[in-house]
Amino acid sequence: MRKSKDQPAASASIPDGSFVVKPSVAHRRLILGCFAAMLILCGILAVETLQHWQLAAAFTPALLAPFALAVYALRRKVVVSKSGLSYHSPWTRVTFISWSQIEAVRFREWGQTVRIRAAGKDIIVIPVYYAGIAELEQSMCAHLAPAIVGSTFEKYRAYVESL
Repeated sequence: MRKSKDQPAASASIPDGSFVVKPSVAHRRLILGCFAAMLILCGILAVETLQHWQLAAAFTPALLAPFALAVYALRRKVVVSKSGLSYHSPWTRVTFISWSQIEAVRFREWGQTVRIRAAGKDIIVIPVYYAGIAELEQSMCAHLAPAIVGSTFEKYRAYVESL
């Protein structure tokens, strides 16, 4: 069954009841589209400056590097399971926080992120444009005390509605 373009992407489900919170389809398409546009621009630059190939050779990596890193960063994800949260990133080690270790969950409007802090100073930061935030809220409300979750997701929804 094909989803409509207006429908938000659901998080990937894993057979054991776990699910993955990851960048949304719209976000992935935006990053890949920008990378493709920059690749085309670099191709045009290379063709237009054939006489001065050093110029194209110097600017192509400088223009493509930030977009290549953004494409690589699309691999970030949070796996939510019955035992806790596991953050996977190409930049850092895998961070696992069990439900019993979570001390605070906060929404930061400034960074547009949901921050999950554990007792051992581990922090998982989930951008609000990730698909699966609603499922994450349900899972957190089921596993954590209301005092820990607080009004995090109410602030998140208020922020999203104000956009």
